[in-house]
Amino acid sequence: KEGQPDVYAFIQMLLTLKSAMKPEEQTLVDQFLQTHPPKDEKLDAAILCCRVQKMWDEDHKKVFVKLNQAYAGLQGAVENALRTVGGVPLYGQAPRGSLEREIQTLLDEFNA
Repeated sequence: KEGQPDVYAFIQMLLTLKSAMKPEEQTLVDQFLQTHPPKDEKLDAAILCCRVQKMWDEDHKKVFVKLNQAYAGLQGAVENALRTVGGVPLYGQAPRGSLEREIQTLLDEFNA
């Protein structure tokens, strides 16, 4: 698993983003919520990763979402809704922070 799935955060995010979705995507959300009630084992199997983290800018949050491949349609609906409300998809490893750069400089000095 990529991280601890927070199923309640995912459900809340679905309910919040539902209004930004197309009607057919809203239908996917409704079907998912009907077949995956809270505290159901199927819910844990469907959500591989869902985390929300703070960023340096207080107005923004990092959102990590990965669903089981069987729910690719719902994954796409969530990604589209996040873009609709102003989300920016970012891929790959984040740039190093100042502490990471400083540590790497020290390691390079020891290895030289």
